[in-house]
Amino acid sequence: MTITDTDVCNQALDLLREAPLTDYTTDDTAESRWFVRNYATARDAELEEHPWKFAIKRVAITADATAPTFDWAYRYAVPADFKALARFTYDGTFEGTPVPHEIEGAWILTNLSSTIKIVYVYGVTDPALFSALFVEALAAKLATKMASWMTGKASMVQAAGAAYNTAI
Repeated sequence: MTITDTDVCNQALDLLREAPLTDYTTDDTAESRWFVRNYATARDAELEEHPWKFAIKRVAITADATAPTFDWAYRYAVPADFKALARFTYDGTFEGTPVPHEIEGAWILTNLSSTIKIVYVYGVTDPALFSALFVEALAAKLATKMASWMTGKASMVQAAGAAYNTAI
């Protein structure tokens, strides 16, 4: 079965013991409007928070012609779909020595002058690519965020939070 964004939203509603949606983008309910406002932000935040295996890419990047104003000698543009840095070592390997750096806006700042090799989390938006564990974590995160608003019960907030912690 291919998972959809609506399936993820319905899993969040399941955690709160609420009725499912047909399509979270078109149903005319308070719940669907809440998901329209919050789903993409929660998905992207969850991607940024953990190095999910299904959302990993590796790339070699050359330095930009403009150097940072101070502190660092070189800057490298992050890829357009970049969400978080998973690994940045001198040789690009898993057990390599980490490279001192900062991420500033759309740039990686460092003193490393050669082409850099990074492993990063990218912004996956196609739910068919999500891992089952990510779906569970995202649904629980959504349920936690909406539990108080939807149910008014602190116990549901706690239950959803516990489901999120279990998924993570």
